[in-house]
Amino acid sequence: MSSLAMRIALIAAEEWAGGVMYTHNLAKALALLPAAERPQVTLLYERDAKRFESLKNSVSAAVAYRPMFVQRRNRIEALLANHGWRLSQWLLGERSFRLAMAARRANATITFPVFGASHRLVPGPIAWIPDFQHRGMPHLFTPGELRGRDRRFAALLRDPAQYVIFSSEHARGDAKRYFGEIAARHDLLRFATVPEPNWADDPTQIVTKYGLHEPYLIVCNQFWAHKGHATLFEAIHQLAQAGQPLHLVCTGPTQDYRNPTYFPSLQAKLRDWGIEQMVHTVGMIPRYDQIMLMRGASAIMQPSVFEGWSTVLEDARALGQRIIATDFPVHLEQNLPGALYFRMGDAADCARAIRHHFDTLPDWQRHRAAISPDAHHQRLLTFARNFMSICYKAMSREP
Repeated sequence: MSSLAMRIALIAAEEWAGGVMYTHNLAKALALLPAAERPQVTLLYERDAKRFESLKNSVSAAVAYRPMFVQRRNRIEALLANHGWRLSQWLLGERSFRLAMAARRANATITFPVFGASHRLVPGPIAWIPDFQHRGMPHLFTPGELRGRDRRFAALLRDPAQYVIFSSEHARGDAKRYFGEIAARHDLLRFATVPEPNWADDPTQIVTKYGLHEPYLIVCNQFWAHKGHATLFEAIHQLAQAGQPLHLVCTGPTQDYRNPTYFPSLQAKLRDWGIEQMVHTVGMIPRYDQIMLMRGASAIMQPSVFEGWSTVLEDARALGQRIIATDFPVHLEQNLPGALYFRMGDAADCARAIRHHFDTLPDWQRHRAAISPDAHHQRLLTFARNFMSICYKAMSREP
């Protein structure tokens, strides 16, 4: 099958900010391929077209990209579902069924990513299991969520006809650990960040816009407990007590529906420690602003204790920025140049890593300047070609 005959229905994970990033980066990476290797791509989305507006300019011509709005269920479907008809709920009410039918209307040969019930309905399904956080950190999920994920993952992993992508070797190992030998055909796809041309802009104007002064560190995580803000804040407190005050910028949503008191409790700690003026929480900001703040930072922090494949680390790689991250196995697997690591949940070790960053900053800047600009482009081509290779294997039923 030629690349032109490969028609990919790319499902937008709109309810998951990280999933939107993955969607963007995969589409943009495919657009970088030489013309003879590029597929057709149809983006299936349900809600917020504006979140995908930038893709129209960056990939439309390159990959024959076209967005397709997926209609919500009609009144009859809703009526049946609301009256408890389980078959109707599954067949007509579920988002997965609507997406499956949209993929068929798009005449797709491959549908990615498939997460659950639609895997038997869509053309050319390739499933994606980013991680097994629900097994590693079950306290973050409801009993219903735990059962639902186990059912979905078991159905995918135990189906010999299914093709499953893992984001990391760590996730593939967890699949075997929790579900036994994998009957499904499976592969590894390490995601990468595709930078926009304006990411090379001078960040000074945006840094000033947010009232910041260099040097500062930045963390770009939603305020969920496993993302490690508490450890990082305590490290900033320890450094301040040792006469090494540092400013920290935090981007990302501040609400956690599972733990609504978490963010207020962190703010209270900052006040108790007297360092609230050193931690700048800017919330959800435009992507360009976030990138400029990352670019202007002395280093990018990733204190998370669980990740599938950290977009923050891949953003740092694309920007040529240093990352200071926990020693979570996926962070080590991502293997960024010049990265510094600290023990998960250990504020003192986090403070040590931050001090080491500033002690070795001249060496890091010389190393950063020596990195070839072409190296990341080649990485992006490898990412796109790996995905296309998986698509061809899925279509040909190769192992």
